[in-house]
Amino acid sequence: IKEIKQEESGLWHVHLTLTNDDDPQLTELTAHLREEVRGTLGLDRLGQLMAEMGEWDKAKDLYQEILNFINQEDRAGLAHIYHMLGYIEAGQKHFDIALEHYEKSVMNRLGQKPIDDSLLATTYSNIGVVNRNLGDFSQALEYFQRSLQLTSKHTSPNKKDLATLHNNIGGVFQGKGELDKALENFEIALELFLQCLPSTHSHLSTIYNNIGFIYATKKNYSKSLFNYQKCLYIEEHSLPSIHPSIAHSHRMITAALFYLGQYNDALRHANKAFEISRASLTESHQQTRDDEQFCDFLKSLVA
Repeated sequence: IKEIKQEESGLWHVHLTLTNDDDPQLTELTAHLREEVRGTLGLDRLGQLMAEMGEWDKAKDLYQEILNFINQEDRAGLAHIYHMLGYIEAGQKHFDIALEHYEKSVMNRLGQKPIDDSLLATTYSNIGVVNRNLGDFSQALEYFQRSLQLTSKHTSPNKKDLATLHNNIGGVFQGKGELDKALENFEIALELFLQCLPSTHSHLSTIYNNIGFIYATKKNYSKSLFNYQKCLYIEEHSLPSIHPSIAHSHRMITAALFYLGQYNDALRHANKAFEISRASLTESHQQTRDDEQFCDFLKSLVA
């Protein structure tokens, strides 16, 4: 997917690039995304796809539009829409607004008869993520525990849900500076995700990124580099070429290579991060300037 935009007629135009139909990883990922991106409305499915691709504003516009015409007595539908709006706002780091939407989702979910425990658990988990990002680790753990309690009620808990919870709990321990506990939970999450997700799923790139960060913080740059390279490989096979996550991975690989004294390779990745920033942001954006300055610094080392 290269671009998604709305035409003046109101139709949505999705610009695709041709890929190798025989690529088994792509086929597996496409099938999995088709399973994940569900909805009774075409707009809902498109909104989920846009959110998955990081097209936050377009996804938000779609869900606001759905909210305008949905039956206000449809508790399940409202819970889903507010959940997605919370997810989108969190993706844009509007955490207070995200909490408001998630709380509305919970209120509507609790109004359902019967209550869907699995969906409620997902929202609790996401509320925990927002609280973690706000630095409220006690609230974050409370919501993760609520989610874990609901998830564990099932005789065969969903591996993906359990992995997500371990990833989130790992994030709390990371925020508290308890790196060994964080790493333990991230590695449990990785093992579970590898059992149930396609090899190029975005959740795997997130876990590799988290593990890479822990090792970088512990100054184990070889293991940090290994995990960031895993992360980058997945992102390059599942995201648009100028997605900010790809630029971030190039920066983290640059840092690991720099500390390992591999300046030429570091410069190569730094240049790629700079190219993405220049293509996706303005020339005057602080991130673009920072990337350019670090490239210049590395050039001085290899000259």
